[in-house]
Amino acid sequence: MIGFILRSVLSPLLLVGGVCICFQCCRRLSIRDCGCIRWLFRFSGIDSFDDFEALIHVSECYTGPKSVGKVWVRITAGREQASTDPSSKGSFHKLLNVFIEQGTEYVTVDIMNGRSTVLATLELCVEDDILPNRDNSAGSKIYGMKKHHKSVDEPSVTLIIYALSDDDLETGILSGANMESAFLLNNHLTQAQNAIKDKEGVLSAMKHVLSAGQSGDAEMIDVLMEACSGDVKVFTGWGGKKSKYMKIIGPPKTRHFQLCIFKDQKGAEKDSPDIDIDILKIVSVRADTGKSDVFHITHQDQHKAQKTVSLVATDRAVKVWEETLILLVERIHHLHDTMKKHKENKSGPSDSSHGYKSSSTKRK
Repeated sequence: MIGFILRSVLSPLLLVGGVCICFQCCRRLSIRDCGCIRWLFRFSGIDSFDDFEALIHVSECYTGPKSVGKVWVRITAGREQASTDPSSKGSFHKLLNVFIEQGTEYVTVDIMNGRSTVLATLELCVEDDILPNRDNSAGSKIYGMKKHHKSVDEPSVTLIIYALSDDDLETGILSGANMESAFLLNNHLTQAQNAIKDKEGVLSAMKHVLSAGQSGDAEMIDVLMEACSGDVKVFTGWGGKKSKYMKIIGPPKTRHFQLCIFKDQKGAEKDSPDIDIDILKIVSVRADTGKSDVFHITHQDQHKAQKTVSLVATDRAVKVWEETLILLVERIHHLHDTMKKHKENKSGPSDSSHGYKSSSTKRK
């Protein structure tokens, strides 16, 4: 009798418990987890793409003029999620590797606050917004977002999207600790190369005195001069910062290569620079070890005393500033040395030392 009562009471409970467990399992599963169905959907055209990975660089987000405290960005693609670290300024410069499964229609980008409340949402169509970005030359794009919380106003997020192909996986773009730096540097240099097309630069100004080997240096210097131009902030003392514009000046405008910092971008075309540094006098370029948005340029002044200019990166990751400036200095030194040696072969030997640290020293 007792056994009958127990069975009468426990059986429905066990049945309900089993249904709940099965329901939870089914929520984690997808019909496409079956290989045959996955193949059938691709073969029939129901699904237009296989599983793939996308690199999404989250530069920054905007939540309005009023501060909402620390925020972070979450990206959801079906059952997959990736997120940035929290930031009180809305600046992240974080590269996220997002796995997008076959059949996923939308990738959702959310701005979250410290309590994990969704403040704003953006839906990216996989076929229209992600898959077309197979070329790593696409620049950053500002996306307007749908407001979900009264504390935000006209929210937006700035992203660089790159859909990886099978060739990328074979060449190992995802391998190595410096994947983010390599991706951002390649993207930035490609944009710079596109920006200087049909512009007169070092190569055109000096082609009559350059050999074939030197022309390669000059062509790369043109790209790097464009890549090393952009908005920065300069420390003014007592913790103050002032917005400035950095630009590299060289032939045909000037005889020597100069790193110049102007009041703004318009001033770079007509005004004298606030700071003027001879590229050949730069000793090192390094990212700050304690502040993720600060980098330092150490150089020699006219009295051969070392001075350091500290700058805040505002429009790109610090690592991109560091790497492009290092490449620029190395290329200019190499061009200078080869041209000097060519001249020495005609007039006799001379000292060719410039006091610039070796590549291995700078990159430490």
